[in-house]
Amino acid sequence: MLPRRLVLLVSNSLSFLSIPDRLLRKLVHRPFLAEAREGPPFEIKEIVGKGMGAVAIRDIKAGELILSETPLVIWADEEDLDQLEKKLESLPDPERKNFYASYIASAYRDLPPSRGIFRTHAHPLYADGSGFFDQGNRFRHSCRPNCTSHWDEEQGVRWSIANREIRQGEEICMSHGESRAPRLERQAWLKAKFDVICGCEACSYDKHRAAESDGRRGVIRQIYDSIERLYLDPLELIKEVNIALKLLEEEGLAVGALDLAYEALIVCIWYGDRLNASLWLDKTQELQAKEAGIWSTRYKELERLEGDPTRHFAWEDLCRRLGFQTKALYGPEGRKRSVRR
Repeated sequence: MLPRRLVLLVSNSLSFLSIPDRLLRKLVHRPFLAEAREGPPFEIKEIVGKGMGAVAIRDIKAGELILSETPLVIWADEEDLDQLEKKLESLPDPERKNFYASYIASAYRDLPPSRGIFRTHAHPLYADGSGFFDQGNRFRHSCRPNCTSHWDEEQGVRWSIANREIRQGEEICMSHGESRAPRLERQAWLKAKFDVICGCEACSYDKHRAAESDGRRGVIRQIYDSIERLYLDPLELIKEVNIALKLLEEEGLAVGALDLAYEALIVCIWYGDRLNASLWLDKTQELQAKEAGIWSTRYKELERLEGDPTRHFAWEDLCRRLGFQTKALYGPEGRKRSVRR
C-alpha cells in the first residue's frame, strides 16, 4: 500500500518536496518516483578531449530530477559592474574560485573578467536579469540533449530534468542554442558564442542522415514560427502541432514539445472543446513531467485543474469574446473527437 505522502530528497540539497496525495494515484505510470534517491546522480569530472563535464554515476530514468539549483549570482547588464564584483566577493571562497576558473568565450574577452565569465555562462531569469549556476554550468551542450533545464521564477529554482533515459557513464548534456536550426547554422552560432565546434551526436551524422535531420528540424521551426497566426484556425494549429510532435520524437528531441502541446491545449480551451482539451491536458502534463518536472510551478498550475479543462480561467474565451460557436477539434496524434459539453 502506498503512503499518503511521498517525500523526495531534491538533488544534493537538504530541502524536501512532498507530492500531493492525488499524484500518488499516478505513481504506477511514473516509476522514476517510486523511490527517493539521495544525492546528485552525476559527478563533475574531466572528459577526455572535452574538458570538465557532468557524467551520470548511475542510470537515470526519463523524467527524473537531476539537479535543483539556485543561482550563485544574479545580475542584470544594466547594473553597475561594481555590483557584480561585490556579489562575487560575498561568495564563499570555493564558489568564488569556481566562478573565476570558468572560461571566457572570445566574444567577451575584451570585457572585465567577471563580466566576461558571466556573459559567457549566465542563463536568463526573466524579470530578474540573468543567473550564474555553479553546478548546472558544467552541463555541456548537445544538439540532441538528454536533459532539459527550466527556470521556475515563482520558486526561484532551476530544475534540470532527464528527458530520456541516461545510462551510467553517459555525459549529461543540455541544449544551449537553437535546437531547431539546421546543423551548419547551429555550429556557426555555437562557434561565435562559445568558441565551440560542436561534435555532438546530431552534428556527427553522415551526410544522408544529417540532411534528414535538417529537414525535420526545418519543418519543426516553421511550425513554431506559424503558431501565433493560426490561433483563429484551431484545426490547422492542432494539425501542425501533431506534425511537429511526431518530428520531435523522430529526431529524439524533447525541448519544445511541451510548449507546442500547451498551445493545442489552450486553443481547445478557448473554443470550448472539453474532451480534446482533456486529452491535451493529459499530454501536456506528461511532457511537463519530462521537460520541467512535477516539482515546477507550471506543472502544479496544471494539476490545479484536476483533469477538468473547464476550470481554466480562459475556458471558451474566444467563443465568448468573438461570438464563435464551440468547435470539435483534435486530440494528440490527430485523433478527432466530438465536443462534449
